[in-house]
Amino acid sequence: MYNRIYNNLITVINPCFLFYSNGFCNGIAIWVDWQLDSDLSVSCGPIEEIVPSKRISWDPYTRQGVHLFRTVSNVTKKSTLSWSFTFLPQNGEVEFKFNIVTND
Repeated sequence: MYNRIYNNLITVINPCFLFYSNGFCNGIAIWVDWQLDSDLSVSCGPIEEIVPSKRISWDPYTRQGVHLFRTVSNVTKKSTLSWSFTFLPQNGEVEFKFNIVTND
């Protein structure tokens, strides 16, 4: 993970994620995990282990974000998803950028 702070602009750039199976990708779910101290964390993420191609179980009382792509991408196990997150604290503006690269 790469973090950059410049002129009160916080940018987080994460490495690429690989797809576990061939198929289609039309969006991505985003959630927050808070690490409150070395022993205590709180998550808004899945409540059970994620199994590729299976339904994900979520806590109905927490919120997640969903970003739907403009176009559906045909992905393979060689495809990657890279993303970045930028936060401008002065006005609360948040920007996510996603990029799917098909490496066939």
